[in-house]
Amino acid sequence: MTIGQRDHRTTDHRPQDHRTTGPQDHRTTGQWSCGLMVSGLCRGLVVSGSPGRSLWCPLLLLYFVTMGGTFWGALNGAVRILNQCLTLFLTLAVIAHHVSPIRRAGRDARPYPSHLPPHTSRFTFYASRFTPHLLFALCWLLAAWQSPYPRLAIEGGFQQLWYLLLFFLALAYARRPGNAAMLVSGLLIATTVLVLWGAGQYIAWWLEPQRDVSAGGQRVIRATLNSHNDFAGYMVLLLPLSLFASLNANNGGWRLFVHRARTLLMLACVVLTYSRAGWLGAIVAVAVYVALGLRASGNSPAPPSPYAPILLHSRFLLGCLAVVLIAFSCSPQRVAVQRITGAVSQPAADMGVSGRRMIWRNTLEMIAQRPVWGWGAHLFPLVYPQFVRQDEQRELTFHAHNLFLQYAAEAGIAAALLFVLLVASTLKRAWSKTAPSHPLKIPLTAGVVAYLIYSLFNCCEAIPAIHGTFWMMLGLLAGMTDHKPQDCTRRVGDQWLMVSGLVVCGLVVCWLPFVLKTDLAQLRFEAATQQGAGRNTALLREAVDLDPQNAFYHGQLALALSRDNQRLREAIAHYRRALELCPYDALHRHNLGWCYLRLKRTAEAIAHFQKAIATDKSQPLYYLSLGYALEQTGRDREALRQYETASRLWANAPISHLMKARVLARQGKRQAASAAYQSALDAVRSGRAASGCHIPVRYRRLGFADEVIQPQEWDIAEKDIVKEWESFRGQP
Repeated sequence: MTIGQRDHRTTDHRPQDHRTTGPQDHRTTGQWSCGLMVSGLCRGLVVSGSPGRSLWCPLLLLYFVTMGGTFWGALNGAVRILNQCLTLFLTLAVIAHHVSPIRRAGRDARPYPSHLPPHTSRFTFYASRFTPHLLFALCWLLAAWQSPYPRLAIEGGFQQLWYLLLFFLALAYARRPGNAAMLVSGLLIATTVLVLWGAGQYIAWWLEPQRDVSAGGQRVIRATLNSHNDFAGYMVLLLPLSLFASLNANNGGWRLFVHRARTLLMLACVVLTYSRAGWLGAIVAVAVYVALGLRASGNSPAPPSPYAPILLHSRFLLGCLAVVLIAFSCSPQRVAVQRITGAVSQPAADMGVSGRRMIWRNTLEMIAQRPVWGWGAHLFPLVYPQFVRQDEQRELTFHAHNLFLQYAAEAGIAAALLFVLLVASTLKRAWSKTAPSHPLKIPLTAGVVAYLIYSLFNCCEAIPAIHGTFWMMLGLLAGMTDHKPQDCTRRVGDQWLMVSGLVVCGLVVCWLPFVLKTDLAQLRFEAATQQGAGRNTALLREAVDLDPQNAFYHGQLALALSRDNQRLREAIAHYRRALELCPYDALHRHNLGWCYLRLKRTAEAIAHFQKAIATDKSQPLYYLSLGYALEQTGRDREALRQYETASRLWANAPISHLMKARVLARQGKRQAASAAYQSALDAVRSGRAASGCHIPVRYRRLGFADEVIQPQEWDIAEKDIVKEWESFRGQP
């Protein structure tokens, strides 16, 4: 028996669908990955035999967890093209499989439930279930329409629509008996691979003789999910399902051993990620699962509930607790314990606590500025820097570290409220309409609730391997309420699946020409930037021609052109075009200022440096550039203020102190100049000059190290500082 099997007297069965796409890039990977996962599940119907049902689902789930739905996979053009080709092929196969039986069924087969409640119209039936979902989708489309950068927001919004489509397809696919067991088994197979992957990373770190035992150095468990926090989020989501398999009386022998070993390893890995959001989510997952299971076992009539074994497996639950305590107490340098005590005793000094407070406060300011429409999907990393105060800690920020604030910032307050309504209504119907003995209701509910608690402190909506799984599990819960197997014919289920598949296929076909062009542009861009500073200008031009609305490509082409003084005007044209498409990219604004400065158009350069600072107040390089430009016009007093700001924001950068020392020396302030020279020398000797000044996160990408235009003389060596200082001290 597979995990989801149960007594034949139970009345319902629900499947699980798939997680979706490639996450965070501005590409349509989100769409295709989601479609592929759903179509792959449906592919189990195309192959009528058990090999098709048992093989395709785990393989596709495993593919998306390890590649297609990961951070890296969504930024890789070749992976996206593979996702799209598989999506198109599998979706067409599903449509072909379901169209012919329905045509033979006759016109009397109705694509709506035959068990409508008394005095309930079909419109009311569907509106009550799907209106929040459709309004949620509308919020993302309107946010993209009103966004300052529609090119990125439209594609990010479509990723959210594909999450919704995943929800509906999971609901429709749940109509076939036995699908739930197959999908849960596939999910747990993929989870097993991820857990072993993460455990292998920790063992490799442990065996490293020169391993970093600091709190940051120990966070090595991430598998394919980008970060330790994201890995913990996926574990939180799947932990109740793994616990269900570990306590299911239908599993015995080696299967029970595998399920229990995986559950224990999941708990140990969650602890060793040192993710406090993951710890809280895991506690909630286990607590909700056990509480609901005990309630079900106590309230169920004869025959006993599938959750009665919870009372008989107390030793296993005590073993889970022992594994958690051992992992906590045995972590090197007692980092796990310090993570708890630090958050409680010194929250202001704990960056995980104080940093989130800062991000939440700044995100609320973002929301207050555009409360109705939001800024647009995927624009958070671009817009956020302008709300960071000048003296605040600068860090790479992809998201709001809170799913609900993320939705409100990108699509408006209404989208966040509709999301809450959507989830709440789904859970309410699942518990009011589903048979109490349904075996998957409790683990799915526990996983969804735990993930929402986890999402109060972290946000995984850009990683489909995690957030797509959440929508799929939510769709399964919704699917438990919309039909009774005794009242719905197979033809109705087929028509539901056909309609959903037609939607997928229609979107695939409509978007295919655009997506292929943008993916070809991405491949050109990847080939052009493999050379680092020596970007291939010809390939970048091809990328711009294929995707002319992409501000990032224009900026990269302008950067390549700016290295040649004869082509500065062409570089300026592309930077201006990039800023027309996306006015909030401070780095493009800064680099445009340097192009003007090299053309001796100092006034225009100063204006652009000032606009860059207004967009990103905590980036010290912009203050250095503005001070340098002000020096060219003889405005030393204003330049000194900029250098003082830069040296305060970037204390371990020698150039900020050196520029300040030169101005002070010209003003005759010898003591202050000597102190500045000493600070520059200390900074270069510390060996930490490159830290503390992050290139901004842009377009769901980390900035390239060579992306900031600056003079070569800013790369200063220790001997040059010593020589200049000695020359200064020798002056009368």
